[in-house]
Parts: sequence; structure tokens; C-alpha cells
Amino acid sequence: MLNKTFLKKWSLFLLVFCYVSYSALTNPLKIYDLFFWLLSCYVFLGLGGAALGCFLARIHLERKVTKRMEEDDISETEVVVRNLGLWPLFSLVIEDNVPYATPPERQRRLLLRLLGPKSRADLKYRAWCPQRGRYTVGPFFVYFFDPLG
Repeated sequence: MLNKTFLKKWSLFLLVFCYVSYSALTNPLKIYDLFFWLLSCYVFLGLGGAALGCFLARIHLERKVTKRMEEDDISETEVVVRNLGLWPLFSLVIEDNVPYATPPERQRRLLLRLLGPKSRADLKYRAWCPQRGRYTVGPFFVYFFDPLG
């Protein structure tokens, strides 16, 4: 399912793009042609960058979690993200499900603005475990966004 902010951004952009396209076709002023081509380049760069990042990505994710905890302990989790591909990844969001944490902290979202080719990033977070029990941590979800924001 697509993110609501993503849909709002691109629907607003589509409206502006349609208006500028219509203005460029009906008005003799050349400034509308410039806006048309600038917006076209923005669309192709944004969507093309997101598509290349999604299809050329080779990501390896590794999670290291505290194995044994007592009640009211704080677990430390280390996430290692490796980009094994030759394409840099922009605006990468990793979402982790932490079932033993308190309800507002169960969905951990980690943002990586840039992960270069053949590089790695080490991310750490902590979570408080208020109850005893056996918990299954995960899964990871990875979201790709366009490099232009």
C-alpha cells in the first residue's frame, strides 16, 4: 500500500503539471514551455531514481537483538544494513516490528538518507520490555523513496 504523503505529493504535482501543460499549449508565452520541461525533468528524475533504486538494490539486513531479558529490562538492537549493489540508495526507510515494546514504540522506523554503493550502515535503537514472555521480533520492511524528496 502506498503512503498517504506520497500520494498527496504526486497528485498535487499532477495537477500542477496538467495546468502548466495546458498553459504551455494555449499561451504564446515561452515561460510556460520552460515550466513544462522543468516539471517533466523533475518527474522523470524522481520516479526514475526511485525505480532504479528499487530494481537495482541488493540489500542485506542483519539484526542483533539481546537474546535474554528479564521483566523491565531495556533491550539494545543493532541493525546492520549493507548495500551490495553498484547503485546508491537515497531516502531508505527500514521499519522493524518490536512486539515486546510498549505500544507507541512497536513500529520502529529507521531513516537512511544515503547509503552508497558497496557500503554499510550500523543503526542502533533501544526498547523497554515491560512484560515477560516469548516474543518473535520482525519482520523488516524496506521502503524506497525518490531521491528528490
